[in-house]
Parts: sequence; structure tokens; C-alpha cells
Amino acid sequence: EYAMFNKEISVATVYGGEDIRRQIKQLKNKPQIIVATPGRLMDHLNRKTVNLQDFSYVVLDEADEMLNMGFIDDIRLIFSHLPKQVQFAFFSATMPQPIVALAKEFLTDVTIVKFKQQSMTVDRIDQYYYQIKHQDKQELLFQLLTLHAENTAIIFSNTKRMVDYLEGAMTQKGIKSVALHGDMEQRQRDLVMKRFKNGEARILIATDVAARGIDVPEVDLVINYDLSQEDQFYMHRIGRTGRAGRQGVAVSLVGPRDRNRIRS
Repeated sequence: EYAMFNKEISVATVYGGEDIRRQIKQLKNKPQIIVATPGRLMDHLNRKTVNLQDFSYVVLDEADEMLNMGFIDDIRLIFSHLPKQVQFAFFSATMPQPIVALAKEFLTDVTIVKFKQQSMTVDRIDQYYYQIKHQDKQELLFQLLTLHAENTAIIFSNTKRMVDYLEGAMTQKGIKSVALHGDMEQRQRDLVMKRFKNGEARILIATDVAARGIDVPEVDLVINYDLSQEDQFYMHRIGRTGRAGRQGVAVSLVGPRDRNRIRS
């Protein structure tokens, strides 16, 4: 989107779930910029439909998430196809030890730029939690959705199975919703996000895999059906609301076993 009106810049997008022949055609035109997911870029390297030796700059975005999703070996292999003289930039919300180790392995003369915040959360997001028994969660969820009947909402769960289950429960209640999780192909994900963005479905149910990639300014409400496994995931989840200067609400459903985590 940044480059679409500049005819002097050619960009190829390379990711799974899309026709690889279209991507090969793009790559044959020798684009100046390739935006890729690790898995599909590896496919092209194996097919010899891309040559990384001519590239001067490499940006690794969401570096910590790449590690969490198990892409570290793919990243190393991709880096091995690069020329010796290349400018690296790693972007990461957190700096866990594996990221530091990866930086030491591939980067020389490193400069670390940190953005310091006074607070992890923003004032525009009102955060609430309900202490509730596990068996009562679903009933409370529907009460909350009735209370916020006009609002666009994202519901987060920790498992793909629960995401699919909740989508089915919404359908039975006559609530238009869509599901998003890691088992879906890219084409399916694109379709889901299109339906959510254009208002066909006002409820999106997702796992943490989807949390960072969702940028829909009109999301009014985030519900944590399950508390996230890590504090950082909680931040990414509630950050889907209160965007672009708007007000947002985040609600967490807290079972008896979650009390220590909600304190954290």
C-alpha cells in the first residue's frame, strides 16, 4: 500500500495459502522489495525462484513472535542465503534472551534503540474483570454481548478448539461472528478479516496468534474469555481496542485458578 502509487518501486508479497505461480511471476520481475513469511520464502528458496544474494537490507518484524511460533531455524536458514554485506534491522516488542542471542549471531556493530513508556497500558482503555466459575463463563459472555449489543468486539481464547466452539455457540444464538486461528490458511484468514472489517460480522473470536496482526480502529470491546498465558499477550490483546484515539473497553473472565495471573 505504501508503494502502490510509486511506479519506480516494485514489491512482491510472498506468503502461504496463496497461488505460488502468481508469486513466481512477481519474483521473475526482480522486485526491489520482498515482503514474506518464513515458510513460503523457504519454499521459493528450495525451488530456486528467488535469489537473496542481491539484497542489501533485511528487516525481521515481530522478532519475538517469530521465535514463539518456532520459526527460529527457518530464519537462520534464510539468513544463510544472504550476502555477507547486508544491513539488518530487528523489530521486537520484547527482548527475550533468544532474540539477544540471534542479534549477537548475525549483527555486527549493533545499535539498540528502545522506546520507553511511562505505562504499559493507555488511559483510553477501561479494564474490568469478573471473578466467575468456569461453567458460568459462557452465560456471562452472552450477557456482556447483549449489554454491548451495538459494539464491535474481539473475544480471545487460548485454544483453537474453544474458538471454534464459541463461534458455533454464537451461531446458535443468532449472533454473527467469525473465527480466526492458526489452523486456517491465509486465504481463509483474509476472508475472515474482510467480513469483520466490513461489518458482516460484529464479533471476531481469535487466539493469540491473531492478536498482533489485527488493526481495526473501530473495535469497541475486547473480551478475554480465557486469560492469556503471558502478560505480554494480555497487552497485545487489549491493544486491539482504544486505537486511533478512540475509547475502548477490555473485560476479562477470571476463574478460581486465574487469581494469581490477574494480579500479575
